[in-house]
Amino acid sequence: MILQKISTFFVAVSVITLSIIGLGYYTAAPASALEADSIPSQPSQCPIDGFVSVAFNNSDKYQIETDLVSTLVLSNTSSYVMGGVRVGLAVYSNTAQIIPDYWFVSDEQYQLLAGEMRNVDVTIDASIMPAGEYVVRSFAMQGDEAAVLGAIMRGESEAANTIIKRSQKTSDVAVVAVVNGERSNGQTVLLEQGENIGVAVQTTNTNDVPLLDSSMVITISQGDVPLGAALRESVRDSVKLVPNGMRDSQVFDQFTESGDYSVFAALVTKNTFQPVEYVSVKVGSDSAAESWAYLSQVGVSDLVLNTDTEVVGCINYLGAASELQGVIETLAMEVTVTDGENVLFTNEVQTQDMQQSFLSVNPGLSAEKVVVSATLLQQRFPSTIGREDEEIQNVSGETEIFFTPVQTLVFDIACESDEGCSSGDGAITMTDEGSSDTQARNSFYFYAAIVIAAALLLYIMLRRLHPEEPVATEANSNELQ
Repeated sequence: MILQKISTFFVAVSVITLSIIGLGYYTAAPASALEADSIPSQPSQCPIDGFVSVAFNNSDKYQIETDLVSTLVLSNTSSYVMGGVRVGLAVYSNTAQIIPDYWFVSDEQYQLLAGEMRNVDVTIDASIMPAGEYVVRSFAMQGDEAAVLGAIMRGESEAANTIIKRSQKTSDVAVVAVVNGERSNGQTVLLEQGENIGVAVQTTNTNDVPLLDSSMVITISQGDVPLGAALRESVRDSVKLVPNGMRDSQVFDQFTESGDYSVFAALVTKNTFQPVEYVSVKVGSDSAAESWAYLSQVGVSDLVLNTDTEVVGCINYLGAASELQGVIETLAMEVTVTDGENVLFTNEVQTQDMQQSFLSVNPGLSAEKVVVSATLLQQRFPSTIGREDEEIQNVSGETEIFFTPVQTLVFDIACESDEGCSSGDGAITMTDEGSSDTQARNSFYFYAAIVIAAALLLYIMLRRLHPEEPVATEANSNELQ
């Protein structure tokens, strides 16, 4: 009987030990198994630890006749790959000027690796500029020409140089912007509350040679900077003109709010400085909005996408909240990855709290060459009023708001090395979104079964040690009485 109790005791101890070990293994289960059912906490500040910039590399003063010839140094100080970067130059008549007289924007978009510095040689025709001294500032921005214009108006460039043009003006392209039939002549165009904004821009080629490889970029924005949520409408109209030829370009904002607006009309010609026109507009007497969110940069954590690669978008504000480290509204970012033809991945994420100043998406695929699209989404009432030739819908009583695209950055991420990159053969592979979740559930059920079995065995052993009822036994004739 004593041996039986001792044996039972050791069995019970073993069962308890097994239970503790099982619980320990479950507690220390791999993160890939446990994190699938939980949302890990994220840092509030954008993890992109740097930025892209551009500067002249050789002189702070250029004396030119017709062309500006120089080398620009394009830099990425972050640990992320930055794609779709354009270079812009803004020319001002004096240092205190905010709106440039002329500008240049590169037609090429650059991919910058983490920590990369790249020389960009430029030869820019400045024949449209009269003789005199100018200030030129350099800007780098991801996105299209309107985004570069937004970066110029944001004014965050410390790289200022001087151009001294010795020759007279030998080229001329006239750009005239008219808002609601009124030419401003430097004055603010005043509109009634709720009145739509219609912009007509006339481009005239007064040269003796055709104007080719050109586009007219027109923007209507709230505030002073045509970027992100502030940019209400924009158009990029191709311009090809014979000598003395004219072209009219138009854009409309038919869902205005009260407040200050800016209209820009900027001509873009390959490797040429061209004029920038600006019109100030005031709608109503008050201001409906004072801050506007935008994606200041979008980075990819790896050059060659793998299952751990993150696409990160940093969120900043224009206007009153420009110094804010966080958000004042719920925003979202939609990330789409394609191979140029087929969609490989798409997903939308939202900000979780007011301290979060970035959004991050893991596409969960491996590839050496993809096209990444990142779109900032803002909650707005539905804009159901279309162009002049579209039917106007009745939205009286409409109260639901939707996430509306306000800014999109599209760029290539590609391995440009002739020797290939370090991620294998570059074949596109997709991760199984349910694999980690299944692993977590299987781990839970496995260890739960161990604990339940151990508890049942322990219960049986304890009943043998402490029977609930006395057991009647017959005395053996060989036992002592």
